[in-house]
Amino acid sequence: MDLKDTFTVEAPSEQVWALFWDFPKLAACLPGCESIERIDDSNFKAQVAQKVGPFKIALDLKLTLDEVQENKSVAFSGGGSDKRGNNLKIGRAALELNPVSANETSVSYDMDFTLFGKLGTLGNSIVKRKVEEMRGEFTRRIKEAVAAG
Repeated sequence: MDLKDTFTVEAPSEQVWALFWDFPKLAACLPGCESIERIDDSNFKAQVAQKVGPFKIALDLKLTLDEVQENKSVAFSGGGSDKRGNNLKIGRAALELNPVSANETSVSYDMDFTLFGKLGTLGNSIVKRKVEEMRGEFTRRIKEAVAAG
């Protein structure tokens, strides 16, 4: 499944970039994300809890940076599982920042992921509805975090 969006925030790209590397603030912007922790220069772990259809999941994710262009873009891959056998595999997730003006930045992201286990048995419509809900919430939270400084 693919999750992607583009939106504009009222802030210079350097400020937006800094937000994406401030892990407590970034975790607060990601729906269901409880924490993000750097393990080393290329590896991170995150904990995510979410309700998808009738299922509650609590995933422990391991993420690896695949590519970073300072103040411009980042790509990562990874995945994880929960205690109930649900799995999330992220083939590739990419985020790109493009200055629109001195005080506006376009944020684009694209994540290719696959769900396994009970989550994988849910119909596409249920998963897509949840993904759309999370997409909207992420955009709203990023804009609020940028506005708050």
